[in-house]
Amino acid sequence: MEEGDARKARLAACKFNPFTLLPHSQEKYLYLSNFDIQHWYTSMQHHTIPTRVISITYEDGVAMRRSFDTKAERTGEGVEPLTEGDVLLISKLEERIQNIIDDLSPDQGIIKNSNTIHKY
Repeated sequence: MEEGDARKARLAACKFNPFTLLPHSQEKYLYLSNFDIQHWYTSMQHHTIPTRVISITYEDGVAMRRSFDTKAERTGEGVEPLTEGDVLLISKLEERIQNIIDDLSPDQGIIKNSNTIHKY
């Protein structure tokens, strides 16, 4: 789908009542995608602190989930183990994030990662 068509589909989804949409349906994802930062930040950037957004791959997401699950495991039932590839992906992602943080000046606001907010 082209960007123009994708935007039209997203905006059309706003007409739905989100509480009536089936979980995991295309309509629900389209509705929710209207609130993704890439669709509203450019309109708001002059009213807020500078914000950096990085893209992650599906594989990065899987590695982060496995890492979280491994650290949060308390049931004794076991979780999908963290692989060497996961460790490498997470290390590269941490490096990317650290480079962005290092480029920020101390007066540029808040850094949000995980469930922690660091104010500078």
